[in-house]
Amino acid sequence: MGSGRHVVVNLAKVLLLLVNMAFMVSGCLLVYFSHRVRASGWLEAFKGDYAWVGDSTLLFMLVLGAVVISLSALGCFGAWLQSRVLLLVYAVLLVIAAALFVVVAVGASKARGTANDWAAKAFPAASEESSVGGNFNRLYCYAQVKYYCEAPAAEIVQLLGLQGVPPSVLGAFSVTNLCQSAAPPEQLQQLCDVCKAVAQYANYVPVSDWAGASCPRTAANQGWCAQLLLQGKPGEVFSANAPYAGCRGAFLELVAKWTGVLLAGAIVVSLTIVAMLGFACLVRNGTQRYKDDESFIRYKDDESFIVDSPSPRGHARY
Repeated sequence: MGSGRHVVVNLAKVLLLLVNMAFMVSGCLLVYFSHRVRASGWLEAFKGDYAWVGDSTLLFMLVLGAVVISLSALGCFGAWLQSRVLLLVYAVLLVIAAALFVVVAVGASKARGTANDWAAKAFPAASEESSVGGNFNRLYCYAQVKYYCEAPAAEIVQLLGLQGVPPSVLGAFSVTNLCQSAAPPEQLQQLCDVCKAVAQYANYVPVSDWAGASCPRTAANQGWCAQLLLQGKPGEVFSANAPYAGCRGAFLELVAKWTGVLLAGAIVVSLTIVAMLGFACLVRNGTQRYKDDESFIRYKDDESFIVDSPSPRGHARY
């Protein structure tokens, strides 16, 4: 029985080590993912009424990633050393981590429900949607800047509806080429000013890639973007040519998709934490029993080596 119990404890120890190593990798990926989300520019869609969502989510994910990495390291040391103190601290922190991931699951579920609810209703589904729509319009247009500056100038002039640009000067040049020429067309001056700051729009490439696949640019929404970028006058949030009017369904579907992924991930991690907690308790209790068994065996061994000595009456002691 003792040998079998020791096998189970050792197996739990190995599993705890392996799961914690995988958990540590997950923590690193969580930190990296939070950085990628911040760099992608998508959080800008939630400025204004939902600014706390972006800021809180980023900070929470960074902290959670650091907690997961630290917790995994503690679990590995506790399992390897079979330290009851470390395993106890580890178990307590696991419970706290599980509670944090439950919070993530609840938040993701609520956000997913909101996205699906808005998608099922006409705009505006809630007073806050106007803020989200306005932010999305700007984000969509900012994501197009790199394309405006690198694509053939003739194509951009036609797409943005710029008037008075002589076709003879466009040729096969890009807007950037023309802006860097000795005598750039006066009609492109505002666009040239935008292209001078193209570096600040570099982080919007993920948004541009998504737009190309899920909500391609059209003459209508590019006219809205031209008004924003060249004149600094954003149009109506949900006018016929506003990007949000044409991309609303795809955008809300994207939000529902990724919050669903976050919800599923939080549930899986929570269940994994429960399993890790079980392994930690098994190793901790098994360690104590193993020490008790060793003490008992040493006691029996010491007792078996007692040499019988003659009794005062000369009879052997049994």
